[in-house]
Amino acid sequence: MVIGVKVSVFLVFASLIFSDFVWADCKPSKVNDPVLYDSDFHWGYSMSELLAKSAEIYESPKRLAFRAYYDEKIGSYVMPLDKKVLKIPAVFLKSVQSHIQVALDRHFADGIFFPDMGHAHLFIPDQLYTELDKIDFIKNKPEFYERAFSNKSVKFLYHTAEQLTLKSDGGRGELLSDPYLQWRYYSRNVVGQNDGTDNVSVVFAFENKRYNSLETLEGYRYFGAGFNLSANKNGCFSFTHGGKKYFYDLNMEGLPAAPNTSNGDQGESL
Repeated sequence: MVIGVKVSVFLVFASLIFSDFVWADCKPSKVNDPVLYDSDFHWGYSMSELLAKSAEIYESPKRLAFRAYYDEKIGSYVMPLDKKVLKIPAVFLKSVQSHIQVALDRHFADGIFFPDMGHAHLFIPDQLYTELDKIDFIKNKPEFYERAFSNKSVKFLYHTAEQLTLKSDGGRGELLSDPYLQWRYYSRNVVGQNDGTDNVSVVFAFENKRYNSLETLEGYRYFGAGFNLSANKNGCFSFTHGGKKYFYDLNMEGLPAAPNTSNGDQGESL
């Protein structure tokens, strides 16, 4: 009886820690739940098409596969990864929430889903990377990410406008003349600090002539395999924009290919 009381108190305490950025009903997906596939999206959205698709996906029953959920047994939010789970640190969730809110408020992004702000890479401090490099990544991915997501010095790089048309000739021609689309083009490297605050900035990578391929940051090592996010009305986590609360999901596995289909990768917007 005493043990049961202690567990209950712990779960209440845990829920209070996470209450600012999570939804009350955050359960694991089921085998037959509808999920998002890569074929649900295409390359070359216009801005109006991107906004319409964002609204559609938000209301859709389809959500990220292998998405994060709350594990009552261990009193933590977790993400499935390679048939294991990684425990999600509270600072990571608070950081991602803040990054989303800043990105939308400052027009670094217009949608929280794959065609726009739907994935993040990692910048890991050199010293921490040296420590993490000792972990067998193939066998112990959860340990690697749990340590990375717990460290407040880690930065997340969100490559935005992933499938938004910003140039003519299918992304190979001249930059479009619309001033807002030009802003979206030059502001594609959105970098947020994993410290639970709204410490978010844009790195203007003029020198590499692509503006969307930031892979160097002094004192940091780039780590391309990051996490994914997608806004949905039934999502596990929440953010606020324009005075309204919205919800989104997280996963580590990305978008799977639809069964018996093929969606050719034409590359991200340049």
